[in-house]
Amino acid sequence: MKTPRIRIYVYQLLALLLLLSPICCWSQEGLAPAAPSQNQLAANDLPLEEEAPIETSQGTAGSVSSLDSLLNMAIRQSPKLSVQRNKVNESQMRVMAAGLLPNPSIEVGRKKVSGGDSGPLLSVSQELPLNGALGFERQAAGWEYNAQQATLAREIQMVLAEVQSAFIHVLAAGNLLAIEQEGVAIAGQSLKLVSDTLKAGLVSTLPYNLAQAEYANSRAFEVIAQKEYQLAQESLAALLGIPLSGLAPVQGDLHASLLPAGWDGSQVRRSDLQAADYRLRATQAQVAAADRARLPNPVIGYSREEADETENFFSIGLEIPVFNTGRAAVQEKQAVSGTAYAERQALSKEVQSEMAQAQTRLEARRDAVRIYETEIEPSINLSLQAARAAFESGNTDLSLLLQTQNRLIEHKRNSIKSYEDLRKAEIEILLASGATRN
Repeated sequence: MKTPRIRIYVYQLLALLLLLSPICCWSQEGLAPAAPSQNQLAANDLPLEEEAPIETSQGTAGSVSSLDSLLNMAIRQSPKLSVQRNKVNESQMRVMAAGLLPNPSIEVGRKKVSGGDSGPLLSVSQELPLNGALGFERQAAGWEYNAQQATLAREIQMVLAEVQSAFIHVLAAGNLLAIEQEGVAIAGQSLKLVSDTLKAGLVSTLPYNLAQAEYANSRAFEVIAQKEYQLAQESLAALLGIPLSGLAPVQGDLHASLLPAGWDGSQVRRSDLQAADYRLRATQAQVAAADRARLPNPVIGYSREEADETENFFSIGLEIPVFNTGRAAVQEKQAVSGTAYAERQALSKEVQSEMAQAQTRLEARRDAVRIYETEIEPSINLSLQAARAAFESGNTDLSLLLQTQNRLIEHKRNSIKSYEDLRKAEIEILLASGATRN
């Protein structure tokens, strides 16, 4: 008996399946954009990299830490941004894995018939995803990838705002230290004035003792200000993830506005709002995918048997949704989409409230700075000059002079704090509007 020969055209069958595959992925125009291609993903790729050495702002002798250099350093090595970049990379991988065609099923065996000839057996089956669910799954993954990128942009804005606030606090602490040093100088001048008057026999030792006590208090405030300045620098270094020794001297102008030239606070460009929009569209695509998945995909099959003669079988089958119609899955995705919509609406109202409050605080801080600059500080300077002249001429005692110089230093402290509050209010309104520093 002639041994049957196996002539199975598996490659031809697989080629037929590949020809059919382009019609298996329907897409719904207008619901969501096509998922990014692998080339597009490569262009925006944020891969996991080996940990780089910690960068510091310590440079050559005479180098300083400007705000821009500190912000660039924060973007590169912030732990918070590292976590979010990993999330973007995760969603990117999910896009590449979403919506892939199902694999064919191949079975190989041998047919054995009692009392008859036996021969090899081969069967191949392939599900044809004609219902279009895979296309919507890819779109959902693409929207989620966009959402993660928008979230990363918002995280960058928040980290930069934290660094800016710490930078402003260092500048304010440095200015307060300078004021306390000025207070020491003023108290020293008063002490010298009283000492000269005491030597001339014009006053008793009591004014001299008061002046000495005031000078000691000024030195104590200077020491406290030095410690506060160091603590502010340590906080900034910790935020950047570097040791204090790696932080070059901070340089900046507390009186310079942080708002960009021509800045218009009426325009809100919040990346977290964009992320919420993307997530809402992703959930809508997931609802469409679950609804399309209720339509059973056909499964085509081919089998071949060889014994006395070759037998070829062709089949097509459908899953019958008897026990699981897929309605529950659709309702679940609809509930998720409803939650995403509610979160988007709540965030929109929250953004409006943040903008209104930030604008109100900014105006209040501006008024406070204006009052200190134009009204309080000039008046106190004139009072100090008048008190010193009156004491030298013997028209008043030392208490008025000491009281006036204390008021001057206290108002200068308040002026610096008002500038710090103003700069932080500017940072707050920039963050609330979604603006970034150029």
